[in-house]
Amino acid sequence: MTLGRALAGAAVALSLASAAWAHIVQEEPWHPVADAYRSGVFLLNLQPADWDLITRELTADDDVIGRPAAERIQALDQASGSAHWPAIERALTARDPQALYAASTRALSHAIRHHLTQAAARLDRTGEARRELSEAQQLYRGFAEFVQPTDPARPATTAATSS
Repeated sequence: MTLGRALAGAAVALSLASAAWAHIVQEEPWHPVADAYRSGVFLLNLQPADWDLITRELTADDDVIGRPAAERIQALDQASGSAHWPAIERALTARDPQALYAASTRALSHAIRHHLTQAAARLDRTGEARRELSEAQQLYRGFAEFVQPTDPARPATTAATSS
């Protein structure tokens, strides 16, 4: 009986000691386009919408990564021949929440697909392909929370599997 108590005490001591060495892992910084998208969606849902803040989210330099979302979307427009930034600017000028949501969603979706296409085209240069894939993953992070619950390809969760 005393051996059992000693082992139990040792187990408790070890678990407490390991908790003392735990550390907080910092969250990976958000890609500026994904961050601006998520912030914009959130701010559009506030009443009244703070259009100046929404504009700043898109156009201000990112503290961690650098170039603002607007510059990155404009670069995508130049590289692909798309016109996402002018559509976003029109929506901001008109203060049209539905148009801004639609234009920014299309821009983010196109950016993800663009980087995936670039990664596929660079499979013979693995370093470049990985950079493009990483960029696509960082961008997708802005959508993941919204897409995963509604993804038709995702297996259905049943009461039996969730308990």
